[in-house]
Formats: sequence, structure tokens, C-alpha cells
Amino acid sequence: FKSTLRMEVHSRCLRYAWIKNLDEIYLNKAPMDEKKFQLFQEFKFKYKKLPSLRNNYKGDTNMNTILNKKFINCSVRMVYFEFNEVFEQPRPTLESLHVLKQQLTDANNNISNIVQPIETCVGNFERVNLSTDETINIKNGQKIPYTLASSIEKGSLASAFSPKGDLAAIIMFEDKSREWKPVKVFI
Repeated sequence: FKSTLRMEVHSRCLRYAWIKNLDEIYLNKAPMDEKKFQLFQEFKFKYKKLPSLRNNYKGDTNMNTILNKKFINCSVRMVYFEFNEVFEQPRPTLESLHVLKQQLTDANNNISNIVQPIETCVGNFERVNLSTDETINIKNGQKIPYTLASSIEKGSLASAFSPKGDLAAIIMFEDKSREWKPVKVFI
């Protein structure tokens, strides 16, 4: 009986000391810096490595909830510190999108000189013109037969265009089956 009670009292003292020390740092008005970040990491490490800190006993059922909330708050503070530049970036607004459009348009209010069509990205790939049936097969992720007269290396990429002339997919040649396999489908 004495050893159980002693362990419970010791465990309770450890938990309250952990909370008190964490609160001193957490509630400190000083801005987050590397030193404070390191202290938070130490507290998180202690929380994970000290099982007696998380053990509950009768009469202390709220302790685990309190410890978990403190642990989560500590983690959130650390995330905000590590990724501060992400959280401080302004969110795009309708006004900022209008400004962006103005910056991208030329004097003739033409945006096409700056924003290029997707076909320019695949200009150096082999071009494969698809039939209507082949376009449906590619759209459904199915392979199509190799129909080009020239020889091609295994794993070579090509751009597949629908009968309308739109880029339908990026396809890859499979040597074993002698077929085109869709890699990225755009339709």
C-alpha cells in the first residue's frame, strides 16, 4: 500500500511540475525564439518519455485531458514558429487577383503573350494524333497500340492530341506490349 501511494504522489508531483514549468514558458509574453523553441521540444520529449506523467489514478481523471491540451498547445506554438512565413503571407483577395491580371496583360489587353498554352510544354515530345476511339481509351486510362512508323525507345514520352487538336495526355511507350500507356491525362 505504501509503495503504491508513494508512486501516485510522486507521479502527481511530476505532472504538476511539468505543467507549471510549461506554463511559465508558454504564458511568457516574450516572442518565440530558438531558445523557447528548444524548451518546448524538451517538454514534448519529457511528455513522451515519462510514462508516470501520463498515468492516471482514481481522483485525478482530468489530469490526462489537461496534459493533452498542454501538449497540443505546445505543438501548435512550435508549428507556428517553424512555418511563420507561411502563416504571415497575405491570403489572395479579389482585388489582388485583378492586380495580377493587370500585371500579366500587355498594352493591348492581351494575356496570351505571357501565359502560354500547355502545348508549348510538350513541344519537344513526339506528337501522336489520336482517333476518337483512342481518345476515349486514353481518357479511361487504357493503353493504345503503337502506330508510328519510326522506331522509338522504351520509356519514351509523347504528347497525345485529341481529334479536336487539344492536348489529351502525356503517354509513355511500353516496349513489351508495343503500346502507349497514359501517364498524365488532361481530358
